[in-house]
Amino acid sequence: MKTITVNGNEYTLEFTFAAAEYKDLVNRMFKIMTMSYVAEDMKDLDEEVTVKNMLDGAAKQVADMPETCRIAFFAGLLEHNPKTEKETVEIMRGYMRENKISYAKLFKDIQEWMKEDGFFDLSGLNDMIAEMYPETQEKPKKVPQDHKKKDSTK
Repeated sequence: MKTITVNGNEYTLEFTFAAAEYKDLVNRMFKIMTMSYVAEDMKDLDEEVTVKNMLDGAAKQVADMPETCRIAFFAGLLEHNPKTEKETVEIMRGYMRENKISYAKLFKDIQEWMKEDGFFDLSGLNDMIAEMYPETQEKPKKVPQDHKKKDSTK
């Protein structure tokens, strides 16, 4: 949960149930976390990913950043300070002006707030990505067993 002050007014952003139930936000975060932006314009899944696909996908993701921040801000306010979309935009822009931050910086902050609030677990995004990409999951670390005596089989 993050409390911000904009134009002397306090607002609380929380990325728990109301945010996790906000379809547009979950959809955007899924696309970003899975790098779906890269594959979005490919004709089929058998098509080879090229540098052009990657650059086009990254460009689309960057171009969508302001809208993604707006959607996230709206969803974050739902739990404690529900506002209209127009009010949300004014609050977000005021926050950005007062803190002199870009959309990229705001997005990084929002991701951190989401992580702190457990958004990725609650929304199921972490589980879905773990199923899709099991190789990216952290393997349990082996603890050296040097202190144990070896069993003799002689």
